[in-house]
Amino acid sequence: MTGRKFWQILKKFDWDNASDDDEVMQPALDYLASLEDEEIFAFEELMAEHLYALDTRELAEKLYAEDEYISDDMFLYQRCVALINGQSYYNGILNGKIQPGPDLEFEAILYLPSRAWAKKHNADPDDYPYITKTSYETGSNAEKWKK
Repeated sequence: MTGRKFWQILKKFDWDNASDDDEVMQPALDYLASLEDEEIFAFEELMAEHLYALDTRELAEKLYAEDEYISDDMFLYQRCVALINGQSYYNGILNGKIQPGPDLEFEAILYLPSRAWAKKHNADPDDYPYITKTSYETGSNAEKWKK
């Protein structure tokens, strides 16, 4: 999957249903479910790589400027917001030109590939057979967390 196709899939989100994350993602989920498994896995791998790139002490400290405690989970969910707002927004955060809002999160995107695969195969998302090579968990980008 190309980076361009990755961002085009995210553009399918339906923000007319902004109060329901599942409804927002439904068009993208339907599209992903129509693809070959390898494309679903490639989408998730690109998502992991993009989240990994934002996994930095500098960004976490900007988001948590007033707090001494950084929530690993919440920082991950906040990085997800950079993806759902598109390539320009993501690049702006990555390059330090945009400051993300500390109160925004979008955890649901993390489950989009497994849910698309499950829909395609009429299976349980818990049976999703792919594990990304890149970890997007907070702190996994050890080089960017050094002091």
